[in-house]
Amino acid sequence: MTYPTHTPAGTEPLIDRLRRSVIGRYDVYAELGQGGMASVYLALDLALDRKVAIKVMSPSLASSPDNVERFKREAKVAAALNHPHIIGVYAVGDDPELAFFVMKYIEGRALDSVVRDEGPQSVPFVQSVIASAGKALHYAHTRGVVHRDVKPANFMIDQDGWLVVTDFGIAKQGDLKGLTVTGSIVGTPYYMSPEQFSGKPITGAADQYALGVVAYELLSGVHPYPGESIAEVMKGHLIDDVPHIRAVRPEVPAEFDACIAKMMAKDPAERFPTLEDAVLAIGAISPTVEIAVRTQIIELAKIGAAQQPKMSVPISPTPMQRPRGQTKPMSAAPTAAAATAPAMPIPVRTQGSKLPMVVGAVLLLLGGIGGGVVFMKGQGSSSTTAPEEPMVAVVDSSAIRDSIARVAAADSMARADSVARADSLVRVARADSIARAAAARTAAARPAPTPARSAVSGNTSSGNTTSVPTRVAPSTTAPTRTAPAPTPTAPAVTQPPRTTANPKDGAGAARRRP
Repeated sequence: MTYPTHTPAGTEPLIDRLRRSVIGRYDVYAELGQGGMASVYLALDLALDRKVAIKVMSPSLASSPDNVERFKREAKVAAALNHPHIIGVYAVGDDPELAFFVMKYIEGRALDSVVRDEGPQSVPFVQSVIASAGKALHYAHTRGVVHRDVKPANFMIDQDGWLVVTDFGIAKQGDLKGLTVTGSIVGTPYYMSPEQFSGKPITGAADQYALGVVAYELLSGVHPYPGESIAEVMKGHLIDDVPHIRAVRPEVPAEFDACIAKMMAKDPAERFPTLEDAVLAIGAISPTVEIAVRTQIIELAKIGAAQQPKMSVPISPTPMQRPRGQTKPMSAAPTAAAATAPAMPIPVRTQGSKLPMVVGAVLLLLGGIGGGVVFMKGQGSSSTTAPEEPMVAVVDSSAIRDSIARVAAADSMARADSVARADSLVRVARADSIARAAAARTAAARPAPTPARSAVSGNTSSGNTTSVPTRVAPSTTAPTRTAPAPTPTAPAVTQPPRTTANPKDGAGAARRRP
C-alpha cells in the first residue's frame, strides 16, 4: 500500500505551500509584496467572506528558532495593539512547517509608492500623515512596544482616507529578552537612528527620529542622507548636520521645519519627550483642509487598489447544490462545451386530461335529476405510479422558445376541447332532465284506475302494493255481505305482482293489477 507524498519543501513554490496549508479556510490568490523576511499574499477568508492578507515567513529564515519566534511575536504584538491606525491581526498559522499569520487587508497603497510615483507632497498632506502615524506609534510606546522599522513602505493609505501602520516584525517589547543579538543592527539604514547604528538601547525616541526622516522625504522626494553604500548612509546619520527642509522647499512653514529638525536630533535627549509632544508641536490643520487632504488620500489609494490583484471566483471547489425536492443522485456536471448555454428544465406533462374533473363536476350538479354520478378516468393517466421528476438538460435558446410555443399551443387546444365536451354534456343533461320532467307531468295528469274488489275478502291492490287477504270466521247463520274492516297493508315487496284466489270462491276470483 502506497501513501501520498508531498513535494519537497525546497522545490515547492511558497504560494503552493501556503495554499496546501490553509485549504478549506482561505483561498490564496496572488502575492501582494515581498520583503527580506517575509512575503504577503492576498486571500479570501471563506468563513467570513472577507479579503485578508497572509504574511508568510521566508523558508530560508524558518530554520532559525529565533527568527520564527520573532515572526510569531510580531503577530502577538500587533494583535495586542487596538488602534485605528495600526494593522489588525486576525489569526496565527498552526502549520509546523510554515510560519504565517493572517491580518487585515488594506485596499490602497504604501507611501513609498506615492513618493516614487507622485513625487513630493503638499505640506498639509505631510502634516496629516505625520499626525496619524505619530498618534499610532505613541499608543504603541505607551504599551511598551517600539516599532524600530518606521519607513514609508510600512505606512498604508486606504480608500477610506486612513493611514495604517504595518509591519511590527522587528518591534521590540520591553518585557521580552533574549531575542536580539548584542551589537546587531536591526532596521532599514535610510531611516535608522544614530543609537541603532551604535547598538545602544532602543526606546520610542528611535521611532520619533525615523518619523522625522519620513516627513523630510515626503516633502522633498529624497532621503535626507542619500548614499550609495551603507557606510555613507551611516556617516550621514551619525556625523553630518541635520538638513533643513526649507533649503529645498522654501514654502514649508518655519515652525514645521523646526519640528522636523528637532525630531531628527542626533542625541535622543534633544528630541521631543514623546511623539505626542511632536504631533502637538507640528499643529493641526483646519477642518476644510483636512477634508481636501482626505480626498487626496482616497484618490491616491484608489490608484494603488486598481493595481492590486483581483479576486473573481473562489479557488476552493464549491459543492454542488441539489434542487429542492429532488431525491435522485445528481448527474455529472455539464462539459465545458455545453456550459455556454444555461441549463433549464424541460416542461413535462405528467398529469392526465382535466376533462374527467369537469364531467364529474357537471354530474355532481345534476345528480339529483339524473339519478347517479359516473366517475371517469382520463386517458394518459392510467399509470398508478408517481410521475417521474422533470429531467434537466442543456438546450439552446431557439429550442427553448420552440418547446415553450409547442407546449402553450397543446395546452390551449386541450383546454378548448375540454370546454367543448363539457358544454355538450351539459346540453344533453338538460334535454334529458326536461324530457323526464314532461313525462312525469303527463303521468300525473292521467286518472287513476279503480282497483278491483275481491268477492269475499274485499282486499285491494294498486301499484306495486299487495294486500294481505283477511280470513273470515264461518257463521251458523246465513252469510251476509258486510264491508270488511280496513286492514293495514303489508310493506312493499320487490316480487312482480301475481293473481291470488279466495279459497271460499269456487273458481276463485282473480285479482287484477290495473
